[in-house]
Amino acid sequence: MSTKEPLVVSLLRDKVERWTADTRGTVVYPREAAFEKVTVSSKPAFLTYEQLRWEFDCLVNIFTEQEMTDKRCDLYRQLKGMECGFEICGVIHKSIHCVYATCIYDFMKHIPDLKLNGSLMKKVSSNNSIIDSMKELRAESLLIMLYSGESPPIIDKENLLQLITSFYQNPKMLKWLIHFECGKLRLDRKFLLKVFDFLNSMAEFLVSFSKDLERA
Repeated sequence: MSTKEPLVVSLLRDKVERWTADTRGTVVYPREAAFEKVTVSSKPAFLTYEQLRWEFDCLVNIFTEQEMTDKRCDLYRQLKGMECGFEICGVIHKSIHCVYATCIYDFMKHIPDLKLNGSLMKKVSSNNSIIDSMKELRAESLLIMLYSGESPPIIDKENLLQLITSFYQNPKMLKWLIHFECGKLRLDRKFLLKVFDFLNSMAEFLVSFSKDLERA
């Protein structure tokens, strides 16, 4: 029995190496990109049955498990305090502000040596290309966090925090997660190409930032 090809794959066929489906959505592995994979899903917007909000969860590899060293474990812990996101306000004239990821304060309760560091936040905030792309794509949310291992589809907050704390203490790899949400009534190729270009630019930015910090 054949599996029907998802719309996002059909629209981006020349950009897709392979794809799978999981409980969260369509997982796309790109042919050539700075990110490893992106999971695409949708959910109804507030007060409507139309699927208007599209979510893209992008995984960006910095160092694999085989490439990790004690120094890179320390780098992971340093970067953990830089996790951030964007507050996007306004309907017609949107203002975009970069802030620490809200959940980082929960992490600090479980990880005493976790220190806030605004370096990444400042770099992202001053990048006009990133800000302009978010406005063009009508972004509703952008969150930049470190990968902390695979978690079950359903997990309570306390167990999730324990999983993240354990990974922080012994990071197996260094990868970034980009969570991006934007409003769109129907997907089309032009829009998806812009989203993929934006995610690729974000991935390149995070790779460069992380490796520059390692060399510092």
